[in-house]
Amino acid sequence: MSTRYYIIEDNEIDQYMFKCVLNKNGVASSSIQVFNNGREGCTFLHRHAGDTDKLPDVIFLDINMPLVNGWDFLDEFRKLKPQLSKKNIRIYMVSSSIDKMDMQKARISKDVTGYLVKPITHNNIREIVQVSM
Repeated sequence: MSTRYYIIEDNEIDQYMFKCVLNKNGVASSSIQVFNNGREGCTFLHRHAGDTDKLPDVIFLDINMPLVNGWDFLDEFRKLKPQLSKKNIRIYMVSSSIDKMDMQKARISKDVTGYLVKPITHNNIREIVQVSM
């Protein structure tokens, strides 16, 4: 079974860039699922918490989104974590923010694997994809 990548991002241009960069790194389009905000991502995880085949291996999570932002998504993720325990999900926070507070908050979170600054590039994603395969 292939690695599943979830993009939780409200900006359509950034969604498109993520998909292109993932595809260039050998990720099949069928392995990528996009959510337009944190609420959609949370709802999906709640519905499929027990189905490891539908859960992601990697989540690229934007910080600044309407409805449910990246930090709020992480709070919900932590609540769901016991139900997701069969799956090791890696979360990469993604933002155009170079705010040191955002970077520090991500760094100290046990649920965040890394912090990526937009725009996303081939080099940003290559290592993540290689580790996932």
